[in-house]
Amino acid sequence: MKPFFLFIAASLIALTLGCGSSTSTSGVTSLASLPKATGATSATASISSNSTRNALQSATSGTTLASWYTAFNGQTTKSQTFCQLGLQLREVIRSASQPDKIACYMGVMEQFSSLSSWPSNGSDGNYHYVLLSGAGGGDGKIKFRITKSGDTITGMDMFSGFGGGVQTEYVSMATSGSTITLTSVQYYTGGGQTSRGRVTVSGTVNSSGVWTSAKTMVAEATRSETSPSTRTQNSRIELVQYSDRYQVTGYDTGSDNGNSFTTQVFSLVQLLTPNPLSTLALGEGTAKISMTHASYGSFAQTRAWNGDTRVAISPATTADYYTTVDATSLPSAPSSYDTTFTAAETWDLTPPAGESFITSTFSAMEADATASAAFAQCNTNYGYEGESNWPDCWSLSND
Repeated sequence: MKPFFLFIAASLIALTLGCGSSTSTSGVTSLASLPKATGATSATASISSNSTRNALQSATSGTTLASWYTAFNGQTTKSQTFCQLGLQLREVIRSASQPDKIACYMGVMEQFSSLSSWPSNGSDGNYHYVLLSGAGGGDGKIKFRITKSGDTITGMDMFSGFGGGVQTEYVSMATSGSTITLTSVQYYTGGGQTSRGRVTVSGTVNSSGVWTSAKTMVAEATRSETSPSTRTQNSRIELVQYSDRYQVTGYDTGSDNGNSFTTQVFSLVQLLTPNPLSTLALGEGTAKISMTHASYGSFAQTRAWNGDTRVAISPATTADYYTTVDATSLPSAPSSYDTTFTAAETWDLTPPAGESFITSTFSAMEADATASAAFAQCNTNYGYEGESNWPDCWSLSND
């Protein structure tokens, strides 16, 4: 497959992947009640519609991200652009869903601490050091702190390393009045690949924890690979979510087995049934793309598709959003990619003098039917358990 924003390391296990968010809320008393990074928003905003817009072209069911591989792989009559764009949205949303799951996991671990020896006083404002065994992907070392004012959560930070002697993630949440800010950085190395990433989500919510503003997700990543191919890659994608659509802006550059490439994209795409994630679907959309590859050549076009049939709309000028998308300038190269741990985000996986690890056994909780069901509910509510395979979008020709 040719490159097109391939920047999230899918091999990171659920407890070692995160995102960042900035929201406005108040009175949050538990991790489970925090606004969800992947939650729907009521925000709407007017855009310039196509003067020849055909409302009948808007999708009714769309194509779910959870079934993207089945929907496109080997389907040579389907839209190549829709296939590529959906893949990237799937990976960004998969990453953004993980802090929701992490907060849920931590709540279950604390609830069933008698089974696992997870710290039952994890919200006392002090750092706790946990050696988590039986979690899959290698034992994990975790340093975390949750602070409260009365019953209201005012902050949380977590450092972790899984499957080796290096830190793989940092997540922090801080509150100031009604504002919550959560940041995450992740690192992965193995199998001839090294990747670093930072994901942020920003927006505002009402007192019930419902998003009321446009929600912005930004994913930045750097990647190098020596096996099975030689590859370098720097990527930045911004995803703005409204009640009925996504706005996507992305820039990707690097080298693929010695062949340099650069891709720029701006797109508006219809959003359907965003919650739960298993039903999130993309509908009709338009994308302005400029792509250059040393081996495959280059092109710059504005393309459109129908989300139900997954085929190109021709001419694209009749599609929803065409006027706005075609008139929008493509993004320039970022001046830098913010993907590394800062000094404040770094931990050497060793407790300080006078402290020691508490050993917590994840498998003991999984063996308990009630606890196992609670973990399964975390996956259902906040996980993204859809297909992970990548369809060969470049074999499609219907654009």
